[in-house]
Amino acid sequence: MKNLLAFLLLISFASYGQKKPMRNYAIIPFGANTPYIFPDDSKNAKLSPADIAEIEKLLKTSITDYNKHQKEEAQKKGIAKGSPEENDLLIELKNYKRQFVAIINDKKEKEVWVNCLCETDDDEWRTKPITLDGGGKCYFYLKMNLTLHRYSFLAVNGQ
Repeated sequence: MKNLLAFLLLISFASYGQKKPMRNYAIIPFGANTPYIFPDDSKNAKLSPADIAEIEKLLKTSITDYNKHQKEEAQKKGIAKGSPEENDLLIELKNYKRQFVAIINDKKEKEVWVNCLCETDDDEWRTKPITLDGGGKCYFYLKMNLTLHRYSFLAVNGQ
């Protein structure tokens, strides 16, 4: 009995404070609640861990391009480099949750709609696409073609 108690205490201390990290993304199947994202006749696609890694790589590239452009525009407007005003224009990916909707297009290529949001009221973002008309850089989306390893555009709300 003492051994069992000691074992349980050891397990309890070893796991104290350790939480399973919560994923910052949700995979939402293409279907009835996503008709505006892709053509209606698109076919739902599964995402593998390699696909998720490719999405993150392309997402980082797209945001690097976006931030570079924002810095250039800030300089043209006389906004000081590294200032709070410039930083307000930039996207910091670590602050965003991601929604992925993947399909196979008519060319048999895997495409993904990536929706990024920095504010959510609940866990609804894990099950249905969240779209807003405003919100500025807190909400942006882009499409990616994983087969061709490229993103096609990046749209930031309110810009």
